[in-house]
Amino acid sequence: MNECRVARMRGVLVPVAIEPISELDLPVQFVDLNYTDLSDFDGTPLHRGWNSTLTRLGELTLRPLLGQASVTRGEVESHKLSALGDLCLDVAVR
Repeated sequence: MNECRVARMRGVLVPVAIEPISELDLPVQFVDLNYTDLSDFDGTPLHRGWNSTLTRLGELTLRPLLGQASVTRGEVESHKLSALGDLCLDVAVR
């Protein structure tokens, strides 16, 4: 949790939930934190929470177009992303 506190103080924390959580599950210092719910992420690039997360990561890494979906709804089935469990985002913020 120290990393989360430091990231929050620096303004670079991108809080997401990859499974359903309740306020009671959060440490006290993060109860007031808004997070993006990815618990129902199905791998499609049009998922609202996924795009929100990518947009925030794009802002932090000076890549503002990162959150713009590059596929149409008709292309979603042929462009499935890997499951969130297999996905690792490593963001270096300077």
